[in-house]
Amino acid sequence: MQRWRTLDAWIFATLVLAALVLAGLSIVRWQSLTRLVPFEGKVVGEAPATTVLGQVERCVRASRRFEVSGWMARAGVVRGPHVTRVLLRDDRDGRLWQLPTELPPRSDVNFRLNRGEGGRVDYTTSGYAASLDLRRAKPRIPAGQLLIAFDEGLAPAGTQYVLVPVACRMEPA
Repeated sequence: MQRWRTLDAWIFATLVLAALVLAGLSIVRWQSLTRLVPFEGKVVGEAPATTVLGQVERCVRASRRFEVSGWMARAGVVRGPHVTRVLLRDDRDGRLWQLPTELPPRSDVNFRLNRGEGGRVDYTTSGYAASLDLRRAKPRIPAGQLLIAFDEGLAPAGTQYVLVPVACRMEPA
């Protein structure tokens, strides 16, 4: 009987420890979604939005959230392993801040752009989406221009970026 109590105590302690670890990981994940990170990638230039194909499909600043999504690609250019980041250039000091960015696959863009090219280029990786909880974001940035940091395989992925301004600004609420 004593043996079962010891086993029950070990199981209970393991479950409590697992719950604490899960809670800690949830807090870290939540903080990573609210903290703006300074962009530290090497910028090799800025390209006007007319040099790329793309569209900002959503650019919304509600009282509590800022959301942007769309796609961007260069016609006829095969995209290898790449890194695309959504950045915010602070109007006050010009610093670049990296928003938490997702790269959703865009088969609709791939289909649309490949109609005239015979399916030679895979544009599925052209999507981007970013959102930010403005009440909890640190540091607070009242206004800024949105840019896409576009790594087109210029060097090892994620080492050199071209900045492309998009038709989306974060304005004061």
